[in-house]
Amino acid sequence: SVTKVKTMLTASRKSLSGLMDKTKYLGVFLYCVFIEMSASRSQSLEGSLYMTEDRWKEFEVGKNAILRLEEDSEQAVYDSILARSAQAAGFTFDGNKRESRALARLACMANITDPEKGRQLEESFNEMEEDQRVTLSTYLAADGINPNQKPAFAFQDGRLFLQKALANEQSVGPSAAILILLKVCQEVYEKYNDKSK
Repeated sequence: SVTKVKTMLTASRKSLSGLMDKTKYLGVFLYCVFIEMSASRSQSLEGSLYMTEDRWKEFEVGKNAILRLEEDSEQAVYDSILARSAQAAGFTFDGNKRESRALARLACMANITDPEKGRQLEESFNEMEEDQRVTLSTYLAADGINPNQKPAFAFQDGRLFLQKALANEQSVGPSAAILILLKVCQEVYEKYNDKSK
């Protein structure tokens, strides 16, 4: 609960007073939130069912991003997340190239940490017809930070969709999943343009 997190944060602040600067308090607070979330979910004899290695890694990325905002711009923090995702998927990231940004975002959305899966995703992306690849890259490279890049999309359950599609290579696979994502982007873009007129 919020009260427990406040109590933990107050206790941490008192015990760590003078040992760290104020920006470190945010890190302690975020750890407390994660611990509270883990404790409030289902438990087993082996501990929390919520606190898995994958969830911890996702939390760590978010925590580091929030803490970096003290020193870096939103764009720099976002680009570092994309670069990390591209590296984990086994390809290089060039923040100045729209297609590189789009591919890194796909890898991030699909939570790809295996270079072989990354290679499959990259091949499927590169095998798209050029106009489709350029259009999808335009949609996925729009991040909502740069005001000149509109609209920017946040895909609710996009990660789940891509992970299931990539895991089910016989029925869906990366090529079909990317084309479906392109279709979704096009439909949403048309709705966005209709409303903005």
